[in-house]
Amino acid sequence: MKILILSDSHGNVPVLKKIVTKEMPCDFIIHCGDGVDDIRQCDTQNAECLLVSGNMDLGKPNGYARSIITSISGFTLLVTHGDIHRVHQDYIELHEYGRLNKCAAVIFGHTHRPYIGLENPVLFNPGPALNGLYGLAIIDDRLEFLHCNMKV
Repeated sequence: MKILILSDSHGNVPVLKKIVTKEMPCDFIIHCGDGVDDIRQCDTQNAECLLVSGNMDLGKPNGYARSIITSISGFTLLVTHGDIHRVHQDYIELHEYGRLNKCAAVIFGHTHRPYIGLENPVLFNPGPALNGLYGLAIIDDRLEFLHCNMKV
């Protein structure tokens, strides 16, 4: 199973379209907010989209939650933008929230810095799609995260 992970596209739809086109097909697309509606302008084919609002999406009529907890192939994932967990300060609150909810991984954005923390739960930030950065999660018998870069 392949999951495309995006965050912080901030209206750079041309770059977002290139990323999505390059990585299709995939089973899921996650967008962690700040430009979450940008994904609606891409050909996501049959991929299921898991979308959350970021701080820059507030006040827009998209109606997306600020965070979601979901299970994919037996792995519980927390998807959030990260601002509500103060990730610009540190990742302690975000990590604890994921741990308390028995998540295998916490996927977030907001900082515009790619990050992977391999503690339990795994913390993963794909970096800003605005600049061509994104992530992939591959699920077979385990959950693996990769950082990727679409040269812009």
